[in-house]
Amino acid sequence: MPINFPNNPSVNQTFQVNYLTYTWDGQKWLAGVTAGATGATGAGATGATGAIGTTGATGATGLTPSLQTETVNVLTGSTGTVVHNYQTGGLWIHTGIAGNFTANFTNVPTTDGRTNNFTLILYQSSSPYYSNAVQIDGVAQTILWFDSITPSPTANRTEIVSLALIRASGSWRVIGSYSSFG
Repeated sequence: MPINFPNNPSVNQTFQVNYLTYTWDGQKWLAGVTAGATGATGAGATGATGAIGTTGATGATGLTPSLQTETVNVLTGSTGTVVHNYQTGGLWIHTGIAGNFTANFTNVPTTDGRTNNFTLILYQSSSPYYSNAVQIDGVAQTILWFDSITPSPTANRTEIVSLALIRASGSWRVIGSYSSFG
């Protein structure tokens, strides 16, 4: 389901859709989860004095529920090569997609032995498209799709592309999976 954002938003303007609050940063809408009320603080206990005159640890003061959130970057009308800047997060919603596109992941750390994960949420219309190619800082990469099956996007669905960019021995390996919902 496409989101109809306000035309000509001002910087820091917010827009609420269900549990997401979007904020306009001057170039794109960023989304965050709206948290519910904080739970009550539980009772804790102080630890006993340790051996050789050391003080034991202080017990927990209770558990306060918290949400793990990530910034959601929103892009509209994707086609051609589309920049996904690592420094703004790894979660991207694409609405009004205009054609298959190349996801160019920029500013990705190049430390060996690390994996960087990106998720593309695609709100499909009657003409479905997807990210059929990947670049890292402008260099083309091969996507190794789950079960060696290149995905086929489906009209009027919400689809998720999960990509793991694995850095080892000075080179990249991109692992991809594709899910369709609705």
